[in-house]
Amino acid sequence: MTERISPTVLHCKGKNTRSFIVYTVWNNKTDEVVIVDGEARDCAKAMGLTFSSFYSTISKVKNGIVKRWTIKPKYLDGRKRYTKWALKGGE
Repeated sequence: MTERISPTVLHCKGKNTRSFIVYTVWNNKTDEVVIVDGEARDCAKAMGLTFSSFYSTISKVKNGIVKRWTIKPKYLDGRKRYTKWALKGGE
């Protein structure tokens, strides 16, 4: 069995926040930016979703199930997301 590695491993939290990631959200129906660099709770509120359904929506957007939103995550420390491959010495 493979060991699970957290996506936030080796990342730093933002200053004065508990978050590692902020999101920029666009509404594809109106071509408007809903929120820029918002934490998950703020994005959910701006989109009219509950906090837990925001994460579900991220997954559905990635898989092409929901086409209403475009959601781009960004780590607050500016570094890219680490993968198991990168942590084991891959490029």
